[in-house]
Amino acid sequence: MSAPAVRIGAGEGVAVRTKDIIAWFVPLPGVEPATVVRALVLAAGAAPGLPVERLGELKESTPGLALAVVSLGQEFGRAWTCGDAVVTIDGPDDRREVKAAPGRIELQMFPLPRYAVRLGDTGVSDTWSHLIEGAVPAGGIAIVWDPSIHPQMPVRPVATAHGSGVPVAERADRGAPRFETVPLLSESPDGHEQRPAPLPLAGDEQADAGDEVEVAGLRCARGHFNHPHAANCAWCGLGMIQVSHVLVKRPRPSLGVLVVDGLATFTLDADYVLGRQPHVAPGVDGKRVREIVLSADRAISRAHAAIRLVDWDVMVEDLGSGIGTWVQQPAQLPFQLPPGQRVPLAPGAIVHLGPHRLTFHSHFLR
Repeated sequence: MSAPAVRIGAGEGVAVRTKDIIAWFVPLPGVEPATVVRALVLAAGAAPGLPVERLGELKESTPGLALAVVSLGQEFGRAWTCGDAVVTIDGPDDRREVKAAPGRIELQMFPLPRYAVRLGDTGVSDTWSHLIEGAVPAGGIAIVWDPSIHPQMPVRPVATAHGSGVPVAERADRGAPRFETVPLLSESPDGHEQRPAPLPLAGDEQADAGDEVEVAGLRCARGHFNHPHAANCAWCGLGMIQVSHVLVKRPRPSLGVLVVDGLATFTLDADYVLGRQPHVAPGVDGKRVREIVLSADRAISRAHAAIRLVDWDVMVEDLGSGIGTWVQQPAQLPFQLPPGQRVPLAPGAIVHLGPHRLTFHSHFLR
């Protein structure tokens, strides 16, 4: 069975794709979207398939949450909803909706492939873009195996980036655009316009299993793999003090998330290059090294900075940018990063690239 295309449409809401989980939710007042995204990433890593127990905990801890989640297996998919969120399954001979009753959750299985599985409001826009990894603003998601069934969802050129008047899609050497910029918030609480967060430009190919990097870590009493210095298991919360401190080597899990400008979240399971045209940096392949396209502002260098994963460390490196890269570790004053020097980021560290602000949140350390 061929892999489906995961497409997003502009609108209110947040689309998330991590591992085999694809989700869409409506941001709640007073709840940071990154909080929900982190819970979904942890749920994706907790167990294969759809970890209903984890999602139930997320629902209970976030009253009023409208969330739709789909997990895709080899032959079957599973859909989970709570609140007002809906998953629509369009099959060859039928159409069904997965929607929870008030105060409850709903779980259904369905055979694969279907023509399309839709989360959220997929009729909000005729402009669509692919989603490879991470969390981005979106009004809805369509998971499509046969694009001819849905001609209303072509990938169209992007108008402008950050209102700059410069089309992001104008890249003759790269062919048709595969992503667009869509805003999470149209306005900030004080009424001022928020600039939309960027989406990564990357290929549809996923990293092969053989490309996984192995690291040495500890298993909790339930067998979950953790950072060797974690005080509690990141997956189940059990204390690590009583476990045997014998290190084992396993494929490195996602180390956390990188929140860009408070609006878009990227999973830290690969390296990233950030800048105005980050694809010019050597090694960018959309797999082990992905792109985050920042604004077209000339103050931002084409390849400005990089986020590197080294064992369990998340490191930042300035790539010889014109205006420099500044790092502020928790409870410390910011400092400018010397070009070419890598500095490990502590949980909660902030990286400043001109007008852009990147925040690192760790899944394992506090």
